[in-house]
Amino acid sequence: MTYMVEYYNGSTAPAPNVTFDLTIPYKVVVEEINGNGKITKRTDDETVITWNIGTVPSYVASQGAGYCRLYVRVKENSRES
Repeated sequence: MTYMVEYYNGSTAPAPNVTFDLTIPYKVVVEEINGNGKITKRTDDETVITWNIGTVPSYVASQGAGYCRLYVRVKENSRES
């Protein structure tokens, strides 16, 4: 399963220092996180992934037209009990 966040800053210029948090309401087994995403919290009740867009301007620019698609892929049925 993939969770996605889309960011649009209107141009291909580096974004200001923008941070995104994605909260998944249970603990999961993460297979892949793109960009510079990191797991910043992991408890029995939630998993939080954080990206700081301002630190990856070349990644934002490479997406074209200022769009940035951030995602985390988790293992199917990976809810850890």
